[in-house]
Amino acid sequence: MLGALADPRSRRWVRHRLVALLAVAVCAVLAGARSYVAIAEWTADLTPTVRRRLDLGRRVPSESTIRWVLQRVDAEQLDRLVSTWLAARAPVAVSDALRCFASILTGVEKCRALRS
Repeated sequence: MLGALADPRSRRWVRHRLVALLAVAVCAVLAGARSYVAIAEWTADLTPTVRRRLDLGRRVPSESTIRWVLQRVDAEQLDRLVSTWLAARAPVAVSDALRCFASILTGVEKCRALRS
């Protein structure tokens, strides 16, 4: 599903696949990460087994890589992909939580509005 998302990076500078970076960001946010630094710290703490399962390899992405990619991903396309996938599989509460994650790309205020 996330493989359909356009990668904003030039192929020349790609060390980690976009799907892997998004998977790490989603998992970290669901685990309580609230900033790019927290996502990077959560990622750095992963065991080698989990890193392999997330297709990260030996080196984890840096905070700047995570931030750069998440700020440049097409938020509308990501929202459409995630919403379509969730509509078929998840209750409304989970849909709202992941839509909150997608709002990190466009602004925290939208995410805060979902919590109230």
